[in-house]
Amino acid sequence: MDGNRRYAKRHALQKDDTNPGNGHQAGFKSLISNLQYCYEIGVRYVTVYAFSIDNFRRDPHEVQALMDLMKAKLEEVLTEEGLLKTFDARINFWGNLELLT
Repeated sequence: MDGNRRYAKRHALQKDDTNPGNGHQAGFKSLISNLQYCYEIGVRYVTVYAFSIDNFRRDPHEVQALMDLMKAKLEEVLTEEGLLKTFDARINFWGNLELLT
């Protein structure tokens, strides 16, 4: 999941750096589509690298927007009707999780 800002600028989702979340939201939708496709074709395990330590060097507003988006999307997939329940899936987080608080 790289290049969400570039994608947003190319597709007129983001004209400048004032709202960096638009490209990331499109990236999340793409991730969900790809995960559903993987499920349909029988892929049992998928690893997604979504946020590296280097991403914390970004503008603090963008980092906060990414954290807010991640929280909202996780809450969405964790609902009773969410994707985890639908596809009997689970999420594992790796790395320094203290940075996410």
